[in-house]
Amino acid sequence: MKKRVLFGILGSLTVFLIILLTKLISAQPFGFPSSFDYMVEGVWQNIQIILMFILGGNDIYSGELLFIKFLIFLLTLVILITALKRVPTIGENERVNRVIALIIALLASRYLTTDALVNLVWLPYGTLGVLLTSLLPLIIFFFLIESFGADFLRKVGWVAFTFIYFGLAYSRWSDFAIGGEWWQNLAMMYVGIAVVSIIILIFERKIHRALIVSAIKKGDDTQRILLKSDLQKELTAIDRALANPGLSSPDANKLREEKGRIQKAISRLD
Repeated sequence: MKKRVLFGILGSLTVFLIILLTKLISAQPFGFPSSFDYMVEGVWQNIQIILMFILGGNDIYSGELLFIKFLIFLLTLVILITALKRVPTIGENERVNRVIALIIALLASRYLTTDALVNLVWLPYGTLGVLLTSLLPLIIFFFLIESFGADFLRKVGWVAFTFIYFGLAYSRWSDFAIGGEWWQNLAMMYVGIAVVSIIILIFERKIHRALIVSAIKKGDDTQRILLKSDLQKELTAIDRALANPGLSSPDANKLREEKGRIQKAISRLD
C-alpha cells in the first residue's frame, strides 16, 4: 500500500513535469507541428484549470507559481502522513490518517494565495539547494585530497583549489553582479569557498590528524564489539559447564572465578 501511494505521487509529479517540459519545447520556433502545439496547449490549460480548482489560484497562465504550490502540497502531504502515524487513535487507522493529511495539505496549499507567501515557503529550500550545490565540489575535493598520504601533495592541492576559486570569482565578477556594492555579487560564494579552503590549508595537519584518529577510533569500536561478542560466548560456555552435575567443586570454583573476570572485562568494554 505504501509503495502504491509513493508510486502514485511520483507518477503524478512525472506527468506534470513531462507536460510542462513539452509545453516549453513546443513553444520554440522549430520542432513540432502547430497542430501538436495546440493539443499540448489545450491539455496544459485543462490541467492548470483542474489544479487551480484544487490548489487555488487566479491566473490561468501562472505555471511556475502553480507548480510550486503543487510541490508544497506534496511535501505537506508526505510530512503529515508521517506525523499523524504517531498520533494516538488517529494514527492507528491508516485511511483516516490519509484523509486528514490530504485535507490539511489541500488547505495549506490552497490558501497560499499570493506570490509573496509562496516565495516565503520555497525560498529556504532554494537557498539550501544553492548552498549544497556550491559546497559539493569542496566536500568532494576535501575527502579526495585528504586521502593522500603526503603532506606536500595535500598542501599543493589546497593551494590550487583556492586559486581556482579566486580565479572563478575574478572572471565572473561582472557577470554575477546583482547590485552596485561589492558584496552584492553572487561570485562572493566563490570567494567564501576560497576563504574556507585557506582556513583548511592553515589547519590542514591538525585536520588530517583528526581524520586519522577518527578512523582509528572506528576500528577500535569494531574490535571492542568483536571482543565483547567473544567474551559473551565464553560466558555461555562456562554457564553450560557449571550446569553439568558431574562437575567437581574445584573445577566449578575455577570456572566461577573465570566467569567473574570475564564479566568485569565486559563491563569495562561497555
